[in-house]
Amino acid sequence: MSGDIHFGDKVIINDGSGHIGKISYQNSASVDQQAAFHAMLLTALRTDAETAQGAEAHAARAHAEDLEEAIAAEDPTRADRIIGRVNALLAAATSAFAMTRGLLPPNG
Repeated sequence: MSGDIHFGDKVIINDGSGHIGKISYQNSASVDQQAAFHAMLLTALRTDAETAQGAEAHAARAHAEDLEEAIAAEDPTRADRIIGRVNALLAAATSAFAMTRGLLPPNG
């Protein structure tokens, strides 16, 4: 999509919802590109934590804090694991939305 955000080896897919889309990997990124990507992801997670409720807000806040700690510790393996967890949550949510849409009667 034209609104996708590319940071070196990572792409945030913009689905137009205002929430984080899928995060995928491409080529290797420079340190500056990774820092910019991490900053954007932290901002998105914190924004989600402010707008979500209950467990969703807690999970977004926890992922943001975990990612921030991994960045501060300069631990790319841990940061990648956290990004992997965020991707897994996004995949589950996407599947749930698709399944729900399939259960709804068609408009018409």
